Amino acid sequence: MEKSDSLEMGLCIERAMIKFSDAMEKRDKLSNRIGQRTTQIIRASLIGMILLGIALALLIYVLQKDLHTITQQMTVMSNSVESMNTSFGTLLSKIEQINTTMISMEKTFKVVGQDLHALRGDMLVTNQYLEKMNKTMLSLPLMKQDVKQMKTALQQMTTSVGHLTYTVDYLSSSIGSMTSDVNTMTKPMRWMPFP
Repeated sequence: MEKSDSLEMGLCIERAMIKFSDAMEKRDKLSNRIGQRTTQIIRASLIGMILLGIALALLIYVLQKDLHTITQQMTVMSNSVESMNTSFGTLLSKIEQINTTMISMEKTFKVVGQDLHALRGDMLVTNQYLEKMNKTMLSLPLMKQDVKQMKTALQQMTTSVGHLTYTVDYLSSSIGSMTSDVNTMTKPMRWMPFP
């Protein structure tokens, strides 16, 4: 009986050892499979991380390049705005000069009007003297006196014409100055980036 118990126990132990050996073998195979899968997952993750890193590096490079371009464009815009500000200052100065010239021209036109009025009066006086001279043509002494008066009127008329010529010359130079101011005023407009 002892022999059969020990034989049975030996068989039990042997079966247990076989099962244990099978379990260990299965465990090793499972561990190998888990290790291979883990290695594949780690490799795929590393490749993904490398690709993601490359993509991020490219994105950062492109963004940096675009930011550099934007910075350059902002600098150009800043310079353009400063140039426009200077041009507007020049424009205001030229407009003030034109305003001053227009006021001066208005005064000159008033002087021209006065000179024309004086010239008209001188011409009326001359016409009156001519009429008198015509009436008194037969009387030489009276004619001589009328000629003297006519000479005086003609001298006054010559003086008025001289005043008128001077005023017209001044007006012409004022218009020339205004034309120069307008040309100078339009120069900054050529630098503006507007069509």
